[in-house]
Amino acid sequence: MIATLDTPVSVRSRVMRSALHNKTAQAALSANLKAAFAKRKLSARGVAKAIGPGADGKEMSNKTVSNLVNGVGAPQFDTLTAVAEYLHIPIWQLLCPQIDPSHFGNQVIHELVESFCSLSEIGRARLLQNLEDAVIAEHVRHPSRKRNVP
Repeated sequence: MIATLDTPVSVRSRVMRSALHNKTAQAALSANLKAAFAKRKLSARGVAKAIGPGADGKEMSNKTVSNLVNGVGAPQFDTLTAVAEYLHIPIWQLLCPQIDPSHFGNQVIHELVESFCSLSEIGRARLLQNLEDAVIAEHVRHPSRKRNVP
């Protein structure tokens, strides 16, 4: 069977039957939000209050955020976007089944990666050279420290 946009039934293939695709998008979103909230010790009420009013001027309710976390209802795109931006997690990661939630607590890492990716090619090259120089300088200052390079 060839899958098209008009395929009325699920595609029967080994990949689609794998554990990677055993959750609905709503279930994956719920699991990932629960993991992110637990990792950062957040509550639905706290997130809704921190996000504040949307583009339409309405406050986000804690029930809306709670519904997202519990997999209830169909989330609006702007609501999902606001929560993802607040968490500093790309939407695709929130919807990805079986993603490793261990990095959800490290929002600084996401900010650093996003900043690095937004640099020009020359900027990235300079940054990498500066990091390499810093590592070399550290090894000169402390030669007894072992280097943890894979």
